[in-house]
Amino acid sequence: MNIALLKRKCALFLLFAAGCCGNGTGQEVAEEALSDTEIAGESLHQVERLNGSGVTSIFAKVIAGRAQSIVPIETTNGKLVVLSVAVASSGYLVSKASELEEVETGRLIARIQGQGLVSVQMVQMQKENDLALLKVEVPVVPIEWAASTALKTGFLVGAQSNARGAMRVGIVSAAPRPIEREGGVIGVLLGERIGEQKKEGALVTQVFEGSGAAEAGMKSGDVVLSVAGKRVNSPQEVTETVGAFDVGESVAIVLERRADGNAAKTSIEVTLGYRRKVTDRLERNQVLSGASSNRRAGFENVIQHDIPISPEAMGSVLFTIEGKAVGMNIARRDRVTTYSLPSEVVQRVARDMIAVELGTAKARSLAVDAEGEGEGEKSTSL
Repeated sequence: MNIALLKRKCALFLLFAAGCCGNGTGQEVAEEALSDTEIAGESLHQVERLNGSGVTSIFAKVIAGRAQSIVPIETTNGKLVVLSVAVASSGYLVSKASELEEVETGRLIARIQGQGLVSVQMVQMQKENDLALLKVEVPVVPIEWAASTALKTGFLVGAQSNARGAMRVGIVSAAPRPIEREGGVIGVLLGERIGEQKKEGALVTQVFEGSGAAEAGMKSGDVVLSVAGKRVNSPQEVTETVGAFDVGESVAIVLERRADGNAAKTSIEVTLGYRRKVTDRLERNQVLSGASSNRRAGFENVIQHDIPISPEAMGSVLFTIEGKAVGMNIARRDRVTTYSLPSEVVQRVARDMIAVELGTAKARSLAVDAEGEGEGEKSTSL
């Protein structure tokens, strides 16, 4: 084998092995990335090898021309809400819907390279995959998507982690798969009624501050007798019945409440919240993992990886080491788990939402037909 080529590949292997804690995969790297690291792989200080800064710099170089397609969405006072990706030059962006739902549309602005801060409108939301279609009235540079099917467990991937473009790197940590939905929660802890002859219902032992239950006036000591017209006789039955409804839906609950030694029935309407806001407080591992996305389940297909990015960095693009855009980050699950929607899902949903907005013919005119097959395939780009 050519000695220079062997030396170059060995240097790259050392860089990747040190920067990614030994998660080598045999993944091939673009030749232009090799030439950028011929010397760096041999000269990096041990600290830089351990924290992976050499690897993140490689990603930053190979995606430099694509960064303009990632658009930060902020509030009018400059707080980052979420990232988004440009999907059509006429100003259409796609992002994570649930991160936007608590902010008034009139308070949202987009930070676009070369354009500065511009107003942004919410056009549509697709509940099934938690995607939002946004619109700005200035031209944008759409991302050029690539097929995600060539990704394998252990492959290096990277993503933008904030509005300034800082990169973070990780590996694909599981095979693509659907993630089942999580129903909404009322925001209480429940227990069995002990020491009473009357056993129906479930005892409320704690009401979480800020939950739908708290806002509806539910109190510790109340007994849940029915949910959505269905009688319940245990905490499990309450959980199962409530779990059939989604976040944001209102559910009728009949309670038994004691006052001055007398029991009386009362009815309330509870708006269901995200499971994360309740269960994360009870799980030590999750508390120590840091912030996670409000919605982190219910996706038709995901690429799972371990890039450490915050909930506000959802909407960023998932890149391969070759700089190919293969997905959009959609949920931060925990310290070592982030979900990305494959490029094929994002493109299809974006195309469908634009079709509804503009009419099918116009939406199709924005698309570029896919060419080729396999790892080198260029997937449809809106």
